[in-house]
Amino acid sequence: MPSTSCGAGRLSCVGRAGTVHHSRVRCVKRRAGARGAAILEGPTPSARSAMRRFIRIGRLLGIPIGVNPSWFVLLALIVSLLATQAFPEALRDLSPWMLWLLALGGALLFFVSMVLHELAHSLMARYFGIPVRSITLFVLGAVAQTTRETRRPGQEFLLAIAGPVVSILLSGLFMVLWFLTGRGTTPLSLLCEWLWLANFAVGLFNMVPAFPMDGGRVLRSLLWGLSGSYRRATRWAALVGRGFALTLVGVGVLVAIQAPWFDRLHPVSGVQFVLVGLFINVAARQGDFQSGVLDLLSGYRVADVMLREVPVLLTSATVQEALAGPMAGYGPAREWLFVSDGERFVGLAARAALLTVPEDRRHEISVNEVLIPRERLQATAPDEPLNEVLQRMDSEETPVLVVVENGQVVGLIHRGLVVGLMPRGRGERRA
Repeated sequence: MPSTSCGAGRLSCVGRAGTVHHSRVRCVKRRAGARGAAILEGPTPSARSAMRRFIRIGRLLGIPIGVNPSWFVLLALIVSLLATQAFPEALRDLSPWMLWLLALGGALLFFVSMVLHELAHSLMARYFGIPVRSITLFVLGAVAQTTRETRRPGQEFLLAIAGPVVSILLSGLFMVLWFLTGRGTTPLSLLCEWLWLANFAVGLFNMVPAFPMDGGRVLRSLLWGLSGSYRRATRWAALVGRGFALTLVGVGVLVAIQAPWFDRLHPVSGVQFVLVGLFINVAARQGDFQSGVLDLLSGYRVADVMLREVPVLLTSATVQEALAGPMAGYGPAREWLFVSDGERFVGLAARAALLTVPEDRRHEISVNEVLIPRERLQATAPDEPLNEVLQRMDSEETPVLVVVENGQVVGLIHRGLVVGLMPRGRGERRA
């Protein structure tokens, strides 16, 4: 029986940047690689947790729109306040059920406005080549989830300002409708009045220079442009944001307990101030930490941490041969396997995927049926900065990239290698 091992070394691979491909080599059968693809696409524990809290309600311009279960709390609160306090005073002749129906319509239109606010951010992000994962409504409002940061101060400024601009434009639109529908004398005009005030408040509040709110990101873009340092700009913007957040929490407590000079606002508003302040504080701290990580990783290249000695097997090798041979034992070099057809690189097999094959079938199933096909892998170069690699992994939702140099696969890099760099990286940054 001929040997199925190709040793460890370089595998030929030709294709466009960022992918692993060769036009003369066909992809493995459609059913092949199902287990391997699950390894490649499987979300991290934190991502799985986030998806469990995400209820998709549709797509807008290709961007998934969803709600976090906590959003229903905010929906109920707004509907209740409108139906029991805001609308009854002006619409005394309207029946209770009509008040509640009008309140529900107003709340839903307000959330549509918030989605449009986040959509403005998202479209600007996509214009700059930044992938957008989703827009989510939650108990404190809405958020657009992007997968990497901007690369220039001007991009940061335009991305941040887009949302408040849309909110102010919506406010103007509802103000015109309010004027045309009776200026507060009809249910429809009262609804428009509330919507223009609400959108104006959203646009104005978001321009407070408290990172990571829109105004805080505008502040960061200005500091970034003046200092030339993204890291320093983020640090100062985060400090301002955390200061504002703690002030908001303090004011919220005073409103909640109806302290003198603060009893004109409803106690529920105080609770909202506290929640928003805590959220801003945590988000500012996380944003500061993330920028520090990216700044640290920018001093390293893929070649500094990549796995070079990855074993290679032929497509005819069985799962049993792989586990008993090059993957026997433990260690970073035994978790992954390059697969070749004898001439070209055809895919990547993960130890975790091989172990999912039933023991009584491992001698008859080939690694070709378990691998991640070449066409589904993304590539990087040895000289690519690690901060870019980490953001690409987030953007493409993949835990591993193959390293290609001069048309040949020379190694791989995965999240674990980047994370393993962190402890020693704190005191050993490369130039």
